[in-house]
Amino acid sequence: MNPAFPFWMGSVLVIAASLLVFIFIKEPKTYEESEKHPGMLESLRTVMQDSDKSALRLLLAIFFWFLGYTAIEAFFTLYAKNHLGLEEADGARLLGQLSLIFVIFALPSGYIGGKFGRRVTIVSGIVLMSLTMLAMFFVPPATLTIQLTKLPVLGVVPVLGVLLMTAGAAWALININSLAAVMDGQGPCETPGEVAARLQSVFADGESGVTFSTVHQAKGLEAERVFIARPDLMPLARVRQEWELQQELNIEYVAYTRSKSELYFLEGSE
Repeated sequence: MNPAFPFWMGSVLVIAASLLVFIFIKEPKTYEESEKHPGMLESLRTVMQDSDKSALRLLLAIFFWFLGYTAIEAFFTLYAKNHLGLEEADGARLLGQLSLIFVIFALPSGYIGGKFGRRVTIVSGIVLMSLTMLAMFFVPPATLTIQLTKLPVLGVVPVLGVLLMTAGAAWALININSLAAVMDGQGPCETPGEVAARLQSVFADGESGVTFSTVHQAKGLEAERVFIARPDLMPLARVRQEWELQQELNIEYVAYTRSKSELYFLEGSE
């Protein structure tokens, strides 16, 4: 096999992705001036000081599973060469099979997360990824390198290739739903620009005047007078599992404790 094949394939995929973004992603030519937002350290301090540690735990979980996946990518070629006795180019090609399945499985992963819940989907991905990594460690090299079939673009697919493609699907379940888990409860975004603005405003401090905010965004903030719109929607009626109900009760507690002196409730008819 040509040692340059993985690099050529990667280059073609990057160019194709860039063309898709250029053709299909339409952004406004001008943007409204955004308000000043706190820096990264200040935002992190706000998260750490919040009495509800859910956001901090989620951010730490995202950090550690990205760290673990990066380690797999960095050392896989050494694993393929020293443990399996493969050429470095073949190791890079096999890792490309993981990446390709990750891209293909990205949209289905978002659908699965929306249908069955982000937490269940992410945990399922972590378990599946862990099982594939354990199989790669314990299954003998002679078995892992058995060739099963040959496919266009992917080339020869051994037993190890099937495990890596399974890991790619598992990584999609984790990765695609990570950001969605952070953004859940903030309301829908219609364009990539709205997603970027939402990310910038997650920890934004309100200016003087009336501040409209979700309960999530109000974590760590206080005001003399607070109005809660539609308190009858807390907790959400659609929650089914015990952990989901607990999360909803945590949000309700945050909403009720933002006021320093006066708290008002606005019912649906108001």
